[in-house]
Amino acid sequence: MKTLGVEVLRGEEVESRHQVHLIAVDTSGQALWRHGDLSRPTFPRSAIKPMQAMLFADVHAPQNDRERRRLSLASSSHWAARLHLDVLRDWHAAEKFHDDDLICGPQTPRDADEQRRLILEDKPVCRLHNNCSGKHTAFLHVCRERGWSAQGYGDFAHPLQVELRRLHSEMSGIDWDRLPWGIDGCGIPTSLVPVENLLRLTTAFAGQVKTDARIQRVVDAVLAYPEMVAGPKGFCTRFMQVARGEWLVKTGAEGNYLGLNLKNGVSFYLKVEDGNSRASEFAVMEMGRRFSESSALRSELEAWQAEPLTNWSGESIGRLRLTP
Repeated sequence: MKTLGVEVLRGEEVESRHQVHLIAVDTSGQALWRHGDLSRPTFPRSAIKPMQAMLFADVHAPQNDRERRRLSLASSSHWAARLHLDVLRDWHAAEKFHDDDLICGPQTPRDADEQRRLILEDKPVCRLHNNCSGKHTAFLHVCRERGWSAQGYGDFAHPLQVELRRLHSEMSGIDWDRLPWGIDGCGIPTSLVPVENLLRLTTAFAGQVKTDARIQRVVDAVLAYPEMVAGPKGFCTRFMQVARGEWLVKTGAEGNYLGLNLKNGVSFYLKVEDGNSRASEFAVMEMGRRFSESSALRSELEAWQAEPLTNWSGESIGRLRLTP
């Protein structure tokens, strides 16, 4: 088994090494780059949010930018910045949803300005601050449109979860009803899926962008509003902004990442063995450097990878690198 590592150098000495399981394929399914154990099961966590958002895109086709922002937010792990909260509050007001309708718990926002505002105004953290609240608001919307009770929408046997597993089974080539599962950080089931099947899920999504209206709507919304997917400082947002419509990428907790290139059809899935997000982001940069159509983008990503690690005084103290 070929292994790939992301090494952290302090000076020129290796301080840490993170093992990466990954595969990238072309439109025919031919492997372009592969390392590690592709049969390794992993909980994809939030990496598959664009696929989960297909249910919302199915019941509600966006008619304007306001609604496209909502669909992008349904695919997000947002930082609870003001731009995210404005969309969420508008959405909840329009649909008469309430904070306590969401099963995702209150979460301290990653956005520093919102953290500061809550402290200065002595306001509590709420469920809208949860990085998954866009997805959960979309779930409430789907339940209403499908005529399902929203009560217990995160339960394994709820029609919403049954429909998600059916869709993911169809796209990934493995029966999600038979897979082990646990509870995600936001309270819904998350299945334990081999990396190779998560790659199949990604390639199925990528391969139907032009033929499946649900997928087209999700992709269009995410690429139009990448700032909704994470935030101005979030890696997914920054990567897609730099890529200028060539790539859609989405992270999941514990070192998961998927991506699809809208120009040449390359798709990838990766999992960092120890769950380190710094390593997963560096590996995603390498995917972009290797498989982007734009030479300018490849150069930008190479420069991004070369940025030094710094200490609190701003001194350069090391760097990251890939090793076979």
